[in-house]
Amino acid sequence: MTTSSINPKPVLFGDSFRVQGEKASSAAAQLVKETEARGEAACFVTAPFVEPGDSVVLTGQEARTYQEITAKARKQAIFKLGQALPLEIIGTLMGQHKKAGEPHPFKVRVMKRVSDDLVQTSRAQIEALMANSKIVNAADILPEGQAEDAGALIKNVDEASFSAEVEESELPVLIDFWAPWCGPCKAIEPLVEELAEENQGRLKVVKVNLDENPGLADQLNVMSIPALLVFKNGDEVARQIGASGKSKIVKLLSSHLD
Repeated sequence: MTTSSINPKPVLFGDSFRVQGEKASSAAAQLVKETEARGEAACFVTAPFVEPGDSVVLTGQEARTYQEITAKARKQAIFKLGQALPLEIIGTLMGQHKKAGEPHPFKVRVMKRVSDDLVQTSRAQIEALMANSKIVNAADILPEGQAEDAGALIKNVDEASFSAEVEESELPVLIDFWAPWCGPCKAIEPLVEELAEENQGRLKVVKVNLDENPGLADQLNVMSIPALLVFKNGDEVARQIGASGKSKIVKLLSSHLD
């Protein structure tokens, strides 16, 4: 793959960028935000097409092509799930959950199937979109003083450590349920890191990989991601399903922090 280092501003629409370094996800989110503010398409490329620690951003026509590929994979995933369970039953159940204000139980399955289908059918196309990615350092994108690694403040929790890290915590705990194939999870990752930095000593922040801990997801009734759960004194006191802006997450936490 041919790569070159650049100063990412101004963004050349149609470029792809491989963001590296500490807080790469925060810098990639900033790059997407700035590109969209200029009226052009931008999106993340998620695992398994990027190396751990890297974040790839597509802009312009490349972003639109990636979104079209993803949309097609989503349709195929829904169709394949429909072969296992009649679509009218899925539709009825989804409608019932929507009416009750709850996430429907098929969303995670659809998202995971989308990721699998992308790997099987579209790897060559997606790798071609990234073929000439320009390497960008996170520190060149983020405002000065914001390139420190907040990820060190966030622990990865699994089924074995959940009780000690969450239920027995003296501090309120924000749990971020995510998966490597989940684009919206990647989008809110910088916001979660910021909250971990801003609330040191008042809030513990942990992450749970859904793929590696399906039993924990079932135990906590997590059926859609990203999912943010707030625990205090060992009990769940609030949750938010889906990506959102920082202000909504702050509101979720506000009444539970001392």
